[in-house]
Amino acid sequence: MNCPKCGDKMRNRERYYECSECKLKFWKRIFGKSMSNDEMETLLQGGQLPYTEGFIKQDGGTFGARLKLDENYKVVPYWEPGDGQDPTLKCPKCGKPIRKTSKAWGCSGWQEGCDFVIWNTIAGHILTDEEKKSLINGDKTELISDFFSKKGNMFPGKLVLDEDKKVVFVKKEDM
Repeated sequence: MNCPKCGDKMRNRERYYECSECKLKFWKRIFGKSMSNDEMETLLQGGQLPYTEGFIKQDGGTFGARLKLDENYKVVPYWEPGDGQDPTLKCPKCGKPIRKTSKAWGCSGWQEGCDFVIWNTIAGHILTDEEKKSLINGDKTELISDFFSKKGNMFPGKLVLDEDKKVVFVKKEDM
């Protein structure tokens, strides 16, 4: 493959590609994710990679994005409308598709004013996809045993959406 900057031959090193002429270098691990040779070739030839989940942010969280080369030959993430949306899950408040991010699952209609959101972590518990799907579908979660109070005490509980479609704890008498 050829260098996107000068057109000379790119050398395939163990952890990166490097131009033999201008020394432009592209790491094979981008945003914490290992890229295949085909993906690297697509990027270096001016192409764009489709939306992919599993990139790692500096704070350790993950995100999904598309990748492309910018005008300075840097690999950059970008997004298009609909990226991260799950068309099989509909917002219980307005019916638009659910958008999954590294911090929460929320309504893709947030820019139009819909405030539906399920945070990925509630009271110290990281919700599973199944627990979030259960809430979106109007059900209670199963009993979760590792919630933490503000004082640091562990307690069990279930979650449900209230009449305003906000995530709340189920009252003990309703468990």
